[in-house]
Amino acid sequence: SELNVTTDAAGHFSFGPVPPGATGVLRVTAEGLGGLTEYVTFAAGAPPLHLALPPDTTFAGRVTRAGQPVAGIGVSCDGHLESAPHAPWVGSFSGVTQADGTYVIHGLASGTYRLQVEVNLPGWVVAPLLGVQVQSGQHLTGQDFILTRSGTISGRVTAGGKPLAEVTVMVWSEAGGSYQAVTGTDGTY
Repeated sequence: SELNVTTDAAGHFSFGPVPPGATGVLRVTAEGLGGLTEYVTFAAGAPPLHLALPPDTTFAGRVTRAGQPVAGIGVSCDGHLESAPHAPWVGSFSGVTQADGTYVIHGLASGTYRLQVEVNLPGWVVAPLLGVQVQSGQHLTGQDFILTRSGTISGRVTAGGKPLAEVTVMVWSEAGGSYQAVTGTDGTY
């Protein structure tokens, strides 16, 4: 389960009760600073954690379609903490493209990320960027996306020469997306 707390004016925080020996991912974020993600084991009587947030860590880039900037498109990323193979997820972060198509995603923790664009334009697609690594305090630019026209896959599902209705046909993209269609009464999709 997820617990969220806010620090007091002196930077102190507390949450619990947490069972001794429990493990989890502790994620700390603050406006204008980089994120901090630690894999921790909670122990009874353990001393307080002292956390120092790194400088802001960012991804920046541009989204274009037919060579022109695209405004108002969401760009998001999911990250993996390299030092914690048993709890690798460090969270989701996002930004929105401006009038010139540029975006900046702030507050990242060190790790390896998958960046993706939330395309809300019918007929247009874009492949995610996979395995993008960033270190604390780094400002990684050039994480650009180019929207391209989507294609179509169609066909017919039969058994023994007869069409099959209400069959789900799924396609998985090596770039990470999945798509599905359901056949009609004539077996087409």
